[in-house]
Amino acid sequence: MSNPSSAGHETQRAIVLIVDDSRVMRIALKKILAEDYTVVEAGNGEQGWSLLEKDPNIACVFTDLAMPELDGFGLLKRIRGSSEERIRSVPVIIITGNEDDRSMRERALSSGANDLVLKPFQSADIKATTKKHMTPKRAAAPAARFG
Repeated sequence: MSNPSSAGHETQRAIVLIVDDSRVMRIALKKILAEDYTVVEAGNGEQGWSLLEKDPNIACVFTDLAMPELDGFGLLKRIRGSSEERIRSVPVIIITGNEDDRSMRERALSSGANDLVLKPFQSADIKATTKKHMTPKRAAAPAARFG
């Protein structure tokens, strides 16, 4: 919770989008990342895409591969094929488990994923991977301008 008297004086934190149909995975990632970033969540690729289109301050995306409606590959394809540079250039980190074979992981990287994190993951790995893909510009995301 922010102190109301300091509202407007806080530094805008970079936003990390977590896209995973597993609520448990979203909670685990959010717990790890919330100390350093603002975290938003989506339960499938369609919801994740909608959030990306609406929020110009999303600086990094974590996504699962296997999800209903729009899977991680479909989301990655939309991101890399976007007509908007800010979306096209957002780092995408795939969260993958042993259920995803090596060829799926290689396909994700060749489709434009910036990195892969294997489940079960360690907090330090998630933090280091996120930091690695946050450029100074992305880490200090400006507040959205309206109007």
